[in-house]
Amino acid sequence: MSRKSLLFTRLTSTFFVGSNTKVVGISSMDPTGMGYVSKTYSSIVGGGEPLNSIEFKAVVKHQSIRKYQPKVIVGGFGAWQLERKKVAERYGVDCVVIGEGVRGCCGIFFRKACNGDALPRVVRVEKSSDNDKVPVIRHAAIHGCVEISRGCGRNCQFCTPTMQKKRDVPLEKIMKEVELTVHEGSDHITLVTEDIFLYGAKDKQFIPNKEAVIKLVRTVAAHKGVKAIQPSHMSLALLFTVQTWLRKSRKSY
Repeated sequence: MSRKSLLFTRLTSTFFVGSNTKVVGISSMDPTGMGYVSKTYSSIVGGGEPLNSIEFKAVVKHQSIRKYQPKVIVGGFGAWQLERKKVAERYGVDCVVIGEGVRGCCGIFFRKACNGDALPRVVRVEKSSDNDKVPVIRHAAIHGCVEISRGCGRNCQFCTPTMQKKRDVPLEKIMKEVELTVHEGSDHITLVTEDIFLYGAKDKQFIPNKEAVIKLVRTVAAHKGVKAIQPSHMSLALLFTVQTWLRKSRKSY
């Protein structure tokens, strides 16, 4: 399956599904609104169905998918929710991939779908991908997102990423994606991580690695064309530990 036969897009007013579309792949963090953020905000506004759930159903039940009936494969960190709630078949999802799919399994099932072969209802990828198996992005991601780590390791039972082994992306690889992102027009870099203060940390007590965090931020900030940096997540509990050296770092930069 060549790259020319693939289209990467978001759901907009024009949905890119037609008579030649064989398979639609969807990645979702929270397809049924079971995430704690969705639960929290929906309760604040008085309850009802979480917006993530509404939007996901709008995608899988889109009129273009219903009309042309391509195979639908759903992955992403929230894919397990579809199996837990037993709604995949009702939503018209042909295959649910649970776990990281960069080890090649997604390509296998996309080819099967294109060939008209039957797909398994659920695929489980038990082993997390090593950093050297995760490819560098080919084009800039939305909001200038650049992944700097995967997993967390805290083992909180209510949160999918914390159940995964923590892996840090090497700085050299991060900067390749920063360079690509800036080259394609973004001056804002969002550092995607479960906790920026744990980048490079090896301590089993989750003590931050001061040198690694400061080097990461300074290197990204110093790249030509970068005007702003935003971490996707950080733990407020670690601020007590890092507040002093963060202030010193800011003054010296």
